[in-house]
Amino acid sequence: MHDNIIIRIICLPIEVKGVTIPSPDGCYNIYINANYCIDMQNKILKHELRHVANYDFDNFDDIKLVEDRANII
Repeated sequence: MHDNIIIRIICLPIEVKGVTIPSPDGCYNIYINANYCIDMQNKILKHELRHVANYDFDNFDDIKLVEDRANII
């Protein structure tokens, strides 16, 4: 995968499980909601990592398709 991923566990609104923000320098900043249990945080992280692996930030696919792809286990 990528070696330029920064993962942060922070408090987010409960409806936001996690989010990945690519930076101009090529890094991916993954934010995981600290309000969830560790098992859920791991699931959220895997989901966000699939977005990176799928190059979801470099395409204009429909958001439903993007999320469906990231949910495939």
